[in-house]
Amino acid sequence: MMMTSSLRRVLFGIVVVAGVALGFMVGVLVGRDYEQKQYELIKLLAPMQADEYLQQKEVDKAISMLHFAKATETIAGDQDVSLGKAYVAKGQPCLGKEFLASGLNYMRINKLTELPGYLSTVALLEQASAECEKSR
Repeated sequence: MMMTSSLRRVLFGIVVVAGVALGFMVGVLVGRDYEQKQYELIKLLAPMQADEYLQQKEVDKAISMLHFAKATETIAGDQDVSLGKAYVAKGQPCLGKEFLASGLNYMRINKLTELPGYLSTVALLEQASAECEKSR
């Protein structure tokens, strides 16, 4: 039995539409996977990028990166010391003091007081506290 020309066109149209839909779905899945990998990479690199910004005296950019890192951190308090340092560098010692205190608390709870940065963070907290009191 032979198919009529119009039936062939209808079937061809259905195959084309299904192919386009399948291609679209594959493209969406590949794009979503790519974007997820980019996001994960940015999460990992944000603290390092923030350190570079601080060294370049681009404090606002550093703070933005650190807040992004804090919003996505898996361990609560992990970015607090860095945020404290950034806010002190920006000239906001009261806000910096709060983040530094939180970061030191995180270090004490997790028994990280032997790390090289612990004592310098304690000193920076004292400095930020004194500057904060002066500004009030």
